[in-house]
Amino acid sequence: MTVARFDFLVCHGWGLSPANLQPLMGALRTHAPDANFHAVDLGFFGSARTPEWHRLSQPLIAIGHSYGFAYLQRLLAQPNAPAVAGHVSVCGFNRFCFSPSSPQKSGTPLRLLNAMLQRLAADPVATLTDFYERAGLPEVAYPEAAYPDLSALNLDALTTHLTSLRDTNFALPAAPLLALAAADDVIVPPALSEDCFNTLSMTSGTHALPLTHADWCAAQIVNWLGQLNPVSSTHQAVRHAVDSAR
Repeated sequence: MTVARFDFLVCHGWGLSPANLQPLMGALRTHAPDANFHAVDLGFFGSARTPEWHRLSQPLIAIGHSYGFAYLQRLLAQPNAPAVAGHVSVCGFNRFCFSPSSPQKSGTPLRLLNAMLQRLAADPVATLTDFYERAGLPEVAYPEAAYPDLSALNLDALTTHLTSLRDTNFALPAAPLLALAAADDVIVPPALSEDCFNTLSMTSGTHALPLTHADWCAAQIVNWLGQLNPVSSTHQAVRHAVDSAR
């Protein structure tokens, strides 16, 4: 199946914006200039936006960076959501906080997320700036500035989604899944990635993988899509949705 036949639903991570996925989408467009990309905006620096479902065509691939992967799973679990032929996680997770029952005892301690929420309320600009530095967000992330316009931040949206990130814990989707990770990621360390996903493709890099390694990510996705049977994958996703609703 050629990449050009797919539609892509993409979602950025916490504290970021769709601009962070532009390099990855650009790299994918070199392989599929006619593919359609539909971006979710979580509204951290402007209005939140979710593509209208009727504008998405099949077969559909969902790509989420970091918390964006978890958010898409919740979004696509809605009764009216379209079927998905496959999911891509880039530095993502299905659980973020520490779990003593996980094989590698991975995850961020709950107290640190609670402390981050408290600091976010008191000093959101400093909280975001520190997060960007830890995530390895490069200055090339935005054409005109190193970071988003922090004067336009939406504290309510940042708080709501950081709380959701803290509480994230869900089973992986039934549809085919590609998980990409970075060996030097301190936000989602390799141990957490390995605990979250059965199969993992990893390279050097930080949490900003879609920016710094866009070509590598695109190559992994294109190779995976070439092995995907979108008809059977979409049918499997529909069956899973029906079974879950019973």
